Amino acid sequence: MGIKSSKSVAKRPKAKDNRPVVRADSRPEDCTTYFTTRGDDTALGNGTRIAWDFSNSNDEVTDSTTTAVPSGMKRKRMKLSFADEVRIKEGTLYWKDAPKGSYVDFWVVCPSGQYYINRGTGNPTQAGSDIPLVHYVNQHPLIDTCQMGDEMNTEAANEDPIPSNYELWVEVTVDENDTACYGFGELEIYRERTHLHPGESL
Repeated sequence: MGIKSSKSVAKRPKAKDNRPVVRADSRPEDCTTYFTTRGDDTALGNGTRIAWDFSNSNDEVTDSTTTAVPSGMKRKRMKLSFADEVRIKEGTLYWKDAPKGSYVDFWVVCPSGQYYINRGTGNPTQAGSDIPLVHYVNQHPLIDTCQMGDEMNTEAANEDPIPSNYELWVEVTVDENDTACYGFGELEIYRERTHLHPGESL
């Protein structure tokens, strides 16, 4: 017991001045806390933005890939992807003039052609179409105006990261006659890289 104990102490993380580090948070040691309103595209942080504006028809969808759009409602969908695996911890939503019955959903999706673990069989399965895997935020209500932000807090990030070949879908559903609601979201995530260094590529 004494030998095992001494080995475990030796393997514990140390600060730069060699002090033992005791941690009570969920951020992996090789990751940085990263606040963003966008995914990645040609560079880190320049991809799709979590933002919607129902004064236009941009990003509107009618399919039922996730859930059917209720009668009398309409929906916008923003698809975010990241160049590296990420762990979502928390997020904040900001919006203005949301009509009665509005809500937002967040999904982790395996895109068509990629692989996921089928829970029914336990086997890797290639997706023949976009497959929603995790319903991360379920019909979070948007009521009137929340310019100061509505925080969705948790004590810990998910232990399993979102793979870089998956997507995060953000869906906002409002009354079909609405032309006033707009807003955006911000995520707190853990990731290894937050900016590309000179000579570094995605």
